[in-house]
Amino acid sequence: MKAIYASLLFLAVTAAQSSNNEDAASAAAVASAQTSASPESAAPTSATTPESAAQPESAAQPESAAQPESSAQPESSAQPEQPPSESPDFSKHCSNNGESLCASDADNKFWSCTDGKWTLMTCSNNDVCGQSSDNKAVCHDPSKPIEKPEQPQKLEPCDNVGDGKCASDGKNKYYTCTDKGWQLLTCDGDTICGQSSENAVVCHDPNKPLEKPEQPQKLEPCDHVGDGKCASDGKNKYYTCTDKGWQLLTCDGDTICGQSSENAVVCHDPNKPLEKPEQPQKLEPCDTVNATMCDSTNKSKFFKCVDNKWMNMACDKGNVCAIRNSKVQCMDQATADAPVDYCKTDKATRCAADNKKVFQVCTDGYWQNSTCSDNNYCLFKNDKATCVDKAASEAVQVPCRTENATQCYDGQKNMYQVCIDHYWTNSTCAKDTYCLFRNGKTTCVDKATAEAPVQPCTTANATRCVDDDDSIFQICISDYWTNSTCDSGNVCGMKQDVPDQPCKKDKATQCIDGKPSMYQMCIDKLWQNMTCTSGNVCRIKDDNVVCVDKDAATSETNVYSGVDQSAFIPSAGSADVIMSVALSAFLAISTIAFVV
Repeated sequence: MKAIYASLLFLAVTAAQSSNNEDAASAAAVASAQTSASPESAAPTSATTPESAAQPESAAQPESAAQPESSAQPESSAQPEQPPSESPDFSKHCSNNGESLCASDADNKFWSCTDGKWTLMTCSNNDVCGQSSDNKAVCHDPSKPIEKPEQPQKLEPCDNVGDGKCASDGKNKYYTCTDKGWQLLTCDGDTICGQSSENAVVCHDPNKPLEKPEQPQKLEPCDHVGDGKCASDGKNKYYTCTDKGWQLLTCDGDTICGQSSENAVVCHDPNKPLEKPEQPQKLEPCDTVNATMCDSTNKSKFFKCVDNKWMNMACDKGNVCAIRNSKVQCMDQATADAPVDYCKTDKATRCAADNKKVFQVCTDGYWQNSTCSDNNYCLFKNDKATCVDKAASEAVQVPCRTENATQCYDGQKNMYQVCIDHYWTNSTCAKDTYCLFRNGKTTCVDKATAEAPVQPCTTANATRCVDDDDSIFQICISDYWTNSTCDSGNVCGMKQDVPDQPCKKDKATQCIDGKPSMYQMCIDKLWQNMTCTSGNVCRIKDDNVVCVDKDAATSETNVYSGVDQSAFIPSAGSADVIMSVALSAFLAISTIAFVV
């Protein structure tokens, strides 16, 4: 038995050693295979199992045995370039999305960083991979050079933005100074660059000469701004002194420069003599400030002492200098030539004795002339002179006593006079009206009323017809019979044959049978006929006459319904007096208020 157990144990140990040797050999073979494999072999080569599902920027598709290669073209064409000597580990994550590198083991493949993972891509058709920059691979035609993007220009620094200079390496190129440095630019079309000034360029037609702008004039210094002098090199040019120096200017048109004074010039017509302004007067010293004296060489000028020097002054146009009360006065020539007429009351006025358009004002102790404007003339009234129109100035000045009293003007039927400032002053009535004096005052009335004979009356507002004209009736106003006219087509009602009837109660009223628009009033113990307003008829209310609208008077029950109470005639006991519409109209238009 012991021999059997020993045999079994030997067999088991031998089997275990054999198994271990096989595992070791297998592991060594795997290690050897890993050591000899390239880096790309660690990455997926089939489109079905890429590390990232994202597509690269280029049109190339991930390598796949099941799908044909993509027909997309690379970004540019160039001969393939080898990636950097130190290639990244494509089995690890990448940090710059969009970065791409050509694969080292195949001309038509490249690695693309997408979503943080490297993905192997294949160029389409027969294109090969080329490295256009350190971190950008492109698929391109192997028969054409790769087009690398233009590198950003490194600008040289410059001092003054806007300066320009032509480039030395090209006739149509130039530099302009920007805030980043000298920027190289190209002229348009066939123009070439030209240096128009030290710091400026212009692109111009090469077949034409370069037009350079006029260089700024270097001004010579001058002392007094505003001074002028004619230029010696041109008849139409002159210099004027500015704050920057002598500025050269040119006269307009055909005028030429002339030296009008030592420090002043004027451009003038060469065919006419130069008019030189009056030279400033050399001032003499004076002692009394504001003292004045006339200029003996020029009657329109005078001197005034200012800052202890005599200053030359001028009177207003048309006036001359004269001495009055030891002081200079500017006045018209006539006043200056007239004898001095002294006065006592300052600002008193009067009309000149020898000229109706001239009035005089007492100024500084003597009468000084002034002239009325336009067509006005001097009128002396109420101890003062005023300028009025010719008619008013020629009117005879008649004194009056009662202020605002009125009277008709003799000889002028359409004029009246008002007492103003103790003198009668003329006024005129409105068109087609005439002055009528009644009860101590004037009114402007129609021609018929104005020409009617003056007849007194005793009962105010009484009426009567006129014998020779049935369209006119008269009203007793202010103790005189005054004419008025009936409405168109009407005649005076008193022409009707109504017998005189005595009455007892003064101002009692009654309607007239058969004459609905008329009524009677008891005046002086007799019934006097009256007429209602046009369109109204007579009715009795409370024993008194009222004139109401004809349509409203259809029945006794509605005579006063809706009737304007202002149409009612006042009762016999009222202080008012009953009158017709004609009377009311006359009173409305015949009373005139005179405003002075």
